[in-house]
Amino acid sequence: MAENTSEISCFIPCYNEEKIIGKCLDTIVPFLNKSGYTFEVFVIDDASTDNSAKIIIDKSISDKRIKYIRYNTGPSKRENLARSFKEAKGNIVFFTDADLSADINIIPAFIDKIKNGTDIAIGSRYVKGADVKRKILRLFYSKIYNFFVKIYFSSDILDHQCGLKIFKKDVLLDLVTKMGYDPTFQRGWTWDTELLLRAKKEGLRTEELPLKWRYRKGHYLNPFKQIKSINYLLKLKKELK
Repeated sequence: MAENTSEISCFIPCYNEEKIIGKCLDTIVPFLNKSGYTFEVFVIDDASTDNSAKIIIDKSISDKRIKYIRYNTGPSKRENLARSFKEAKGNIVFFTDADLSADINIIPAFIDKIKNGTDIAIGSRYVKGADVKRKILRLFYSKIYNFFVKIYFSSDILDHQCGLKIFKKDVLLDLVTKMGYDPTFQRGWTWDTELLLRAKKEGLRTEELPLKWRYRKGHYLNPFKQIKSINYLLKLKKELK
């Protein structure tokens, strides 16, 4: 095994993922184990009502590097995930969705970017070199949304919503503190966007890396809820001026 030169903290949000969370952990833990870094994996249970908790707890008993944190208010999208980042022991923190739509093989490249001075590295489905397969309707909504953010906020980021992102821990904790916790959960799925917009405002070095991304069945896209979250972004612009 390579020398442990850094410690990595991985966070996985989970809401009713009993069908995939076990497989997710069985994939991520061996992958990180081969990396040569010490690591920990936090699964953030966002008030699941299915069998997710038992599956995660059983995994954590057999491998102490797996940590389970549960919240009874939710689903909160990213709010409860953000509350949990303070538990990280690693100097490098990343989060990824439980369905592993984003290919985790890119993680070593992410880590190299952070170690070489980048503050935030994000997976992108729209930069040159990305290999993406997804449903046309989801692609349409994503393109429209990213175009809106680009114009409205003058953002140069191409993909604000990809679920795989990596940070210097102190940078992430500072951004999350400034964002605050939204107990109404109205911010919803625009949490990722706000995080990146705040990072840009503060002049943090952010890089997009092309990744392999595959649509996974099981998550229903509700455009009406997403459109509702746009109201939050409309108000956010005033705050970020």
